[in-house]
Amino acid sequence: MNAAETADQEASATNHHHKKRNVWLFAILVIFVFVGLGWFFFWFFLGRFYENTDDCYVHGNQVYITPQVAGSVTAIFVEDTDLIREGQLIATLDTTNYEMTLFEDKAQLAMTVRNVAALFEAVREKKATVAYRKAELIQRELDLSHREGLINSGAISVEEFEDAQTNVLTASAALALAEAELESANVLVQGTTVYTHPDVLKRAAMVRESFINLERCAIRAPVTGYVGKRSVQVGKEVAAGEQLMVVIPLYDLWAEANFRETKIGNIRIGQKVTIWADIYGRDIKYYGTVVGFSPGTGDAFALLPPQNASGNWIKIIQRLPIRVSLSKKELEKNPLMLGLSLHASVDIRETDGDMLSPVPVDGYPIYQTEIFDWTWSFLQINQAIDQIILDNIL
Repeated sequence: MNAAETADQEASATNHHHKKRNVWLFAILVIFVFVGLGWFFFWFFLGRFYENTDDCYVHGNQVYITPQVAGSVTAIFVEDTDLIREGQLIATLDTTNYEMTLFEDKAQLAMTVRNVAALFEAVREKKATVAYRKAELIQRELDLSHREGLINSGAISVEEFEDAQTNVLTASAALALAEAELESANVLVQGTTVYTHPDVLKRAAMVRESFINLERCAIRAPVTGYVGKRSVQVGKEVAAGEQLMVVIPLYDLWAEANFRETKIGNIRIGQKVTIWADIYGRDIKYYGTVVGFSPGTGDAFALLPPQNASGNWIKIIQRLPIRVSLSKKELEKNPLMLGLSLHASVDIRETDGDMLSPVPVDGYPIYQTEIFDWTWSFLQINQAIDQIILDNIL
């Protein structure tokens, strides 16, 4: 093979290589064009109607368990991760001091009832004294009247007549004193009975307070939920209001999605939100609704808010927390825990809603518990108080 043929073959190979490369480049260009068109159509027909964020986390109520009275812990009935029901006994405190206080208050109530009954008896005695003094005065006045007819005839001496006058004055003064003592005694019991006397009511209230404090030594769960952060130990002396543990009702959770301030312009209350959690992946979705916007960004509520009026100011895009409701049925099927990471996608096609709720709350409780309803306990102690009063009335 001569040099010319070799050169022709090399040129032909080079041309073939260039053609093949051009075909690949064209194919890649076509792919990029189709991908770009696909992305454009996806954004134009669907993507531009959604705002997405992965700065989203599970939030819920954390119910702190605190005793209402101080005392030493004698028993603990729950452990971290346990499910407990509202009203379930979770811990007890030593009742010795409260039992002694209740016993003493009952004794004081009995003594007070006796004292008040004595006040009513004193009124009856004062009334009898007044009646006696009135009769005595009448007798002295009759004696004086009889002697007035005899003094002129000399049947009695002047001294005897003057004694009769003095006896009338003395009897009148004694009656006035008895009436004053009766009035004074009446002031202490007027308009009351032994049951309704202020002293008895005060002591009865102290008995009720002692009884309720004794009942409060049994610490019960205010809500149904799961126990976490248990820090109390048996034998520990706890103060009223000291945190013992936390109960988290995982059936009532919500998502807090933090959107950039440049992305919330079209988000409104009532818009639908699709959420998935890292714990389950995209295969399991939760469908919620925008409930409301936080009244401030995280920096606004910080302990040390930033001072933007400074010389070295640098603009930082802020994020605003948005509350998203979660379905209880979906949470029962696929539970979530506080603090888990979520991804949120808000459908912003409907923008007729409000960013801030224009309607105030209706005043009805959102959360409530009945474990502090002492109606039945008061019925029990009231019966005991009535019996104490009945037993000590003179």
